[in-house]
Amino acid sequence: MTRAEFLNELKDRLKVFEKPEIENWLNYYSEIIDDRMEDGQSEEEAVNSLGSIDAIIDEILQQTPITRLAKTKLNRKTLHGWEIALLILGFPLWFPLLISAVAVILAVYASLWAVIISLWSVFVAFLSAGVGVIIGGIVFICVSKTLSGVASLGAGFICIGLSVFCFFGCKAVTSGAIWLVKKLVLMLKNSFIKKEAAK
Repeated sequence: MTRAEFLNELKDRLKVFEKPEIENWLNYYSEIIDDRMEDGQSEEEAVNSLGSIDAIIDEILQQTPITRLAKTKLNRKTLHGWEIALLILGFPLWFPLLISAVAVILAVYASLWAVIISLWSVFVAFLSAGVGVIIGGIVFICVSKTLSGVASLGAGFICIGLSVFCFFGCKAVTSGAIWLVKKLVLMLKNSFIKKEAAK
């Protein structure tokens, strides 16, 4: 792919952005290509070393707040008279549905993090119980209640062992939730790009 083909395709995919921002991205990638060509790469090698357009778009979208994408999209949208009339007449129907959809999304998001917080609470409970029971076992041994002390030490080590397993589980679930949220936000941002490219 040549520089011109690459920049044209990138420009087509970035239609959702304002013109100054599109020019900034095009200049940025054009400079990268120039720098790599100065380092001895051919034009095609320099372009190919940037990666796929999809990967570049994903990178740009990750750096762009979703509110800016939505605002730019709304600023570009010109409504016809019949669309305005439909919006006004349909307000009693679409507005409550919109509020309900937002409420459901927020409830699911809050529930996801509530589950994660609960899992971390279990980890903290196991760890603190283990430490507390071990300290209690040491106290029992010191006051000549050896059997109770050994039992307490055993229970404490079991709790600490469970807390280690719980820690790795909590860490995996938290990482998975963060990954899922990032993917969903990226999919939402990509919908702006795809809708604009389809025009």
